[in-house]
Amino acid sequence: LNPRDFIEDLAQCFIALVCRPDLHMLEFDPFPPQTAPVPDPQGAPPSTRLRLIEAAITCLDREGFSLTSLSGVAALAGVAKSTALHHFKDKVTLMEAVLHHTREHNRQGYRAAVESAPRGREMRAFGHTAWAMYKLPRNLAEIEIHLAGRADKDLQVRIQPGGIAKTDQAERDFATVYQLAGLPAADAPTAYALGLAALRGLAIERTLLNNPTADAAAALFVAALERGLIHRDTP
Repeated sequence: LNPRDFIEDLAQCFIALVCRPDLHMLEFDPFPPQTAPVPDPQGAPPSTRLRLIEAAITCLDREGFSLTSLSGVAALAGVAKSTALHHFKDKVTLMEAVLHHTREHNRQGYRAAVESAPRGREMRAFGHTAWAMYKLPRNLAEIEIHLAGRADKDLQVRIQPGGIAKTDQAERDFATVYQLAGLPAADAPTAYALGLAALRGLAIERTLLNNPTADAAAALFVAALERGLIHRDTP
């Protein structure tokens, strides 16, 4: 999809969600109150590196990218700045670690949800888990980092290659689940791109703009996605 076609498809998708009578008849389950956590190995306490990453996520969530600093992250993690510098040579290196941590956490969460889902319900489990995760601070922190990359060229250059690689892997994982649900493999890339944009956008609406209808809209979107109604020829 080129950018213009992508935006047009996304707009048409939401028009369909609002206007098509058959979509209003879809049933959907309430979203689970929380996503499946990714446990630490053997219940071990978090390492200093992980504490710094989690502290960075909290800072990004509370203060945004521009006000997040290594000093502030170190203080929140309860370590000296020199300790933070031992693990991360600069702020951008820490942001790279946040992105990797978030994507790996998401992938493990998706896999656990899909593996535990009843047969034929894998797509629903994937969609519900995606929505639950997009509302978490770590995923909003990821959005914050990518937005900051528009003005910070060093950040943009250093996060982009890894971002592309991880996105490719996530898309392959999604395609596998899509086919498990008995949906056409050819539609998986479009469904993935639209789903990613829609659910992330709704997470922003819910968290930053306090939109009370975001949860219902996301549930309806996942129900449509599960039934193969989001595809290359979405009217």
